[in-house]
Amino acid sequence: MKVIFFDLDGTLVAFDGSIPKSAIDGLKAAQKKGNKIAICTGRSENQIDKRVRDIGFDAVVSAAGAHVTADGKTISSRYIPKSEYSKCIDMISDDIPVLCVQTFKNVFIKKGGKEIFKRTMMEIGRA
Repeated sequence: MKVIFFDLDGTLVAFDGSIPKSAIDGLKAAQKKGNKIAICTGRSENQIDKRVRDIGFDAVVSAAGAHVTADGKTISSRYIPKSEYSKCIDMISDDIPVLCVQTFKNVFIKKGGKEIFKRTMMEIGRA
């Protein structure tokens, strides 16, 4: 048995949001051969599209490695303690136009940041 890891953005999921049927078929074939398939992404688990989750991955490494689940159980969950988080937020300058704070359940974006992010993604052809 092998564990095969897949990134999402631009790898398994195209930048237009599509998931090729051939990719899904390949993932299922790997599982049928006794392999485990896993997602490895910088996204928080709640940001993973339902269509991707419905494929039936055996494990998810999310939030750039901060959260790991396998067979539906949390294996590891490492986050910045609240006391340290507050210090980080206090150090951030108002001059930073886009700020995202990722948690297991949500992503918080600084006011106005979402529009800047969308505009930037459109400019580079990824929206």
